[in-house]
Amino acid sequence: MLTGTDAASGRTLSEIMADGPMGAAAGALSLAAAGVIVILAVRVVFVLVREMLLWSSRLYTLDEKEITSRTGIFHRTDVRIPTRNIQHVVVDRTLAERLFGLGTICITTAGSQGIDMAWVTIDRPQAYEKVIRGVMDKAIAIPTYLEDNAARMKPIVIGLVGGIGAGKSTVAGILEELGFYRIDSDREARAALDREEVRAQLVRWWGKGILNAQGTVDRKAVAEIVFKEPTQRSRLEELVHPIVKSSRAAMIDRARDDGRRGVVLDAPLLFEAGSDKECDAVFFIEAPEQARMARVASRGWNQEELLRREAAQLSLEEKKARATITILNDGDVQSLRERIHAVLTQNLGVKLDQ
Repeated sequence: MLTGTDAASGRTLSEIMADGPMGAAAGALSLAAAGVIVILAVRVVFVLVREMLLWSSRLYTLDEKEITSRTGIFHRTDVRIPTRNIQHVVVDRTLAERLFGLGTICITTAGSQGIDMAWVTIDRPQAYEKVIRGVMDKAIAIPTYLEDNAARMKPIVIGLVGGIGAGKSTVAGILEELGFYRIDSDREARAALDREEVRAQLVRWWGKGILNAQGTVDRKAVAEIVFKEPTQRSRLEELVHPIVKSSRAAMIDRARDDGRRGVVLDAPLLFEAGSDKECDAVFFIEAPEQARMARVASRGWNQEELLRREAAQLSLEEKKARATITILNDGDVQSLRERIHAVLTQNLGVKLDQ
């Protein structure tokens, strides 16, 4: 500390220093610090106000028809998803959300590779997750295939899943031999693309470049779009799946009227589309990778193409875990036929001698 007094002015040395350059610098620093504090305070207030406005602007609704999310202050974003298309519901909670009992519900649809909708920072997220799952079950009710009248017994429905080239088509053919009607979802989807209203919608989305010289849909051009962009794939599935589902329901009714044993559903996206809910059993067809590669080579595919297409589907591990029964296809057709017979009679109670 500076002490002493200037004899001429009677001022202390500290007072004299405060009027000098050092005093001016100290004052400038004080002003700068005050300015920084004010800026930070304004920013904090702005963020809080913005978050409060965003929070108050969010509107989420749910019924058996659709789930919606509306957000935004100046620019409103409105997302709508048919409830029947919901595939996964997950609660995600940051540390801050856990502290306040909040959370975010993330929703994905069949075949999607990302999050299609999020209910952000809501109270009691686990309770709302249960509500959403309950509405999902009502939107796509698990069918009952046995009526009170035994004479009107509905056919058993078997879904097929597995890796590409695992032999699902061969299994479907064996089941056809045993009196099952076969529903080829790929063929049904191709037929749906040839419908005039579907073709017109695809042109509106992606332009006339998706048409071939005959004016029909070029499936290779469509495949290039949907395999590169998951959002476009979701749009296509939302358009085509209801048509395929309606055709499938008609086939099941026809099998019942014709007295068929059952219906086999060969669908690459069985789980992704939620079609497993219509099945009494789901068979996972398992085959060695070498055998699968040999089969897809006949289609003109290499390993890279096989991996690219399988990457757009659920993993084989998840398919196998969600299936009812696993059937190994590592031998000849007769061995496979015997395994299918055993599964039908021992696991599903089908009487093949009738």
